[in-house]
Amino acid sequence: MAFKLDTIAFDKTGTLTYGKPKVIETKFLYQKSKQKARKKLLMQIIGVVESSSDHPLAKAVSQYIEKTTTSSNITLESVTETPGRGLQAIVRINDSETLDLLPDEKSSSTYNVFIGNVKWLQENNCVYPSHVSEMKASSTLRGWQKSGYSIILIGLSSQSSNGYILAQMGIADTPRPDAAKTVSELTARGIEVWMITGDNPVTAKTIAKQLGIKNVLAEVTPEMKAEKIKWLQRRGITVKPPNKFLQLFKGDTDKARRAVVAMIGDGINDSPALAQSDLPISISTASDVAIESASVILTRSTLTSLITLVTLAKAIIWRIRYNFLWAYLYNSLAIPIAAGVFFPIFKVGLRPELASLSMAASSISVVLSSLWLKRFKEPKF
Repeated sequence: MAFKLDTIAFDKTGTLTYGKPKVIETKFLYQKSKQKARKKLLMQIIGVVESSSDHPLAKAVSQYIEKTTTSSNITLESVTETPGRGLQAIVRINDSETLDLLPDEKSSSTYNVFIGNVKWLQENNCVYPSHVSEMKASSTLRGWQKSGYSIILIGLSSQSSNGYILAQMGIADTPRPDAAKTVSELTARGIEVWMITGDNPVTAKTIAKQLGIKNVLAEVTPEMKAEKIKWLQRRGITVKPPNKFLQLFKGDTDKARRAVVAMIGDGINDSPALAQSDLPISISTASDVAIESASVILTRSTLTSLITLVTLAKAIIWRIRYNFLWAYLYNSLAIPIAAGVFFPIFKVGLRPELASLSMAASSISVVLSSLWLKRFKEPKF
């Protein structure tokens, strides 16, 4: 499959990047009145909710809040995670001196919390407070997206009111240093490279541009990744005749065929896409589920190992073909001689022990040819 590979699809977080994002920008949308106290309480709420998730972005937010806020009077009553969207939780504030966290609302001890991307907050009817310019807030988000940041919004509502977006966070993940070179080498070998991510299109295209990836599928939910792999397979690839001479005899032009697609991912959510692909690939730091779903594991966690994989696969397949050709030519000549086919004509034959030796030499030559692969050296960059 690695020899036939036409297309390779990369998951972004944890594959093209290190998967250790950090909060770079934060903006709280409170008025100046009691802003510090409200911000502290909201951060405690965010920290409690995000600590319940294993998502890389949630971990980044939890670590950020742990550095700035220590005490917490928040009880997490329930939490639900929607893959590719965000978290929904119910929290209770145990402090008797609760603050008015919501605009134009009295203080409450119980809140609904929504943490996730823009679509998730919209689906849960969260809006910006009246004192916040939605145009200005959206402009801030677009600026973060153009910088390659993943966006998280925090919404809050009481049991009897609509939700309000009270905080924005920009989170950045560092691309792997060898990612751009790997993409360049794969493209040079005629392999089409795609990036599949749940990030918004602006952030996804920014990261893709940094890495030299032209094909991007953004805002893809985990359950849709397998469908995107199917689409890449059905999309196929154009096959050109080997040369103009054969084209004249066959009388045909370019043909299309199903594409052979590899998928490389590291998370639990990538396992359906890995199973759907023709060549599932994972890295050593991936989740156990992803590793179990993979046919190939990059043990060094360097993406340049993909180039080694492709180069080694080609070397093996061509060595197999060479062995078949050599064995065919050798046996087509050695078997008739050993069997005495030419004895009536030339009066020349082989003694039985030499005939047996000639047949053994065929197998020995193929084994020695195969052992030549021990001289394979991985490409250097």
